[in-house]
Amino acid sequence: MKRDFEELDDIQQKVQTIPEELPILPVRDAVIFPNAVIPLTVGRETSVKLINDVQQSDGMLVVLTQRDKRVDSPAPTDLYEVGTVSVVPSSSWVCRGRA
Repeated sequence: MKRDFEELDDIQQKVQTIPEELPILPVRDAVIFPNAVIPLTVGRETSVKLINDVQQSDGMLVVLTQRDKRVDSPAPTDLYEVGTVSVVPSSSWVCRGRA
């Protein structure tokens, strides 16, 4: 996999300056590890809005895994307390058809 080293340097610079407060992205059935580059599928309107919002600023957020994937609107108690600060450098949108 070829990496864009300019982008990687930019991401590493952002990690050096993590703000005290970041938005939280709850995810189902996923655990994000530090330094991992992975595709992440989000479907909730609130999650899509969050991704759009962070991309307009520094791209940083915290990813926390839900305790129960069946919960549609997780409260703080529905999330694990430990997560990963992540950078969303880009996104691709795929529309899902509904039957």
